[in-house]
Amino acid sequence: MIYYILFLTTSLLALLGNYQLKKVIIVILIIVLTLFAGTRLYIDKDFPMYRNFFRFSDVSYAKFAANNMVEPCIYVIPNFFKLFFDSRTQIINSSFMCFAFLGVTTKLYAIYKYSNNIFLSFIIYFSFLFLMMEMTTIRAGVAGGIFLLSLPFMINGLYKKSIVLMAIALFFHTSSILFFMILILIRQKINIKYYYYALLGSFVIIIAKINILKLLFLDRIFPKIKLYLEFLENNSVDEEVNLFGFRVLLATFMAIILGINYNKLKNIKGFEVLYRIHLFSLVLYFSFSVTAAVFSIRSFELLSVVQILLFPMLLYAFPYKFKYLAWIMLLILYSAQIFIMVDISELYEPYKSWLFSN
Repeated sequence: MIYYILFLTTSLLALLGNYQLKKVIIVILIIVLTLFAGTRLYIDKDFPMYRNFFRFSDVSYAKFAANNMVEPCIYVIPNFFKLFFDSRTQIINSSFMCFAFLGVTTKLYAIYKYSNNIFLSFIIYFSFLFLMMEMTTIRAGVAGGIFLLSLPFMINGLYKKSIVLMAIALFFHTSSILFFMILILIRQKINIKYYYYALLGSFVIIIAKINILKLLFLDRIFPKIKLYLEFLENNSVDEEVNLFGFRVLLATFMAIILGINYNKLKNIKGFEVLYRIHLFSLVLYFSFSVTAAVFSIRSFELLSVVQILLFPMLLYAFPYKFKYLAWIMLLILYSAQIFIMVDISELYEPYKSWLFSN
């Protein structure tokens, strides 16, 4: 119940932020969501893993890196807090709080700065990405937020600034290498029809169960990629991959709706880049779902941050007096999404927080 209460109250605040006190409301939302995610205790499957990382980060970095195939942030952040705290518990709690703050702040700042509708962007963010990234896959949460901040620079052709932010994202998640691939792809200015062809091709791959690594000889050309994908498959934390889960079907549905209205939307600043990235995320997901299911879903989730800014653009596809239809559609879809995340997926235990414990 607490997840729904939080969703309702913060969404109402975001709705108010559409019309007034925009900056104040974003700050309040950052504080509330950071505290909620950053002080949680043992409610998600990844929590014990991260707790152990933060707890045993006092060995040398060389030894830590040799024993753990994780990014430098997992070592650097808890060791930074050792400068201020002696208690291991305080270091662990501060590390979780830091990841939550960075993940929440980067995304909400992007909403504040670049979204055409704070409320719709917020419900899209909360209903899946907040619950997944800030409450579970915290490294991806920060990397995804940084990527979101890099997109306006990419849209405006300020590629060097975009690259700097992407490089910072690599510090938090190695899958951020995908961001550089996207930058190269966007700079080629490939006709949109080829993205559609690629998406159709990815459907063929999943239906025919084609091994994309062997088809393109990637396992021979880049053997480390094969090893990395195998590592993800073998070391996922009890992760079940539903190839046609609601969030994938929703993303596919939105890709179709936006595609139908492409000519109406293509002149809106940022739409072309965001829509292409969204299509690429689906192509990547379906293409690798047979060969590397965990990688495909993790990559899709990482790139799903573009939905926060992209999907509210659907408003521009409707005449002014019918814009409420876009509101209703997105409200229904993302209310269903949070219901699935909280009550159907069984991803979370009842909420607990050290901030409110005795």
